[in-house]
Amino acid sequence: TLVPPSALGRGLDATVAAELDQHSLDAAIEGLKKIPEVLECHAPAGSTDLLVRVAARDPDDLYRVAEEI
Repeated sequence: TLVPPSALGRGLDATVAAELDQHSLDAAIEGLKKIPEVLECHAPAGSTDLLVRVAARDPDDLYRVAEEI
């Protein structure tokens, strides 16, 4: 069963674009797994390396999570 982020007190659902060295992709994904706010991670074609879907409490919390990513 999927739990909506709002049920956890995290009403802000956002996507963060991340740039990284392609040789570090596996390590980056392992690191993202340790961030509880990360819901999904996608590797799109094009200039963006990763799109990371996160759940945050508010804009300040989103900024904190984006910095951690």
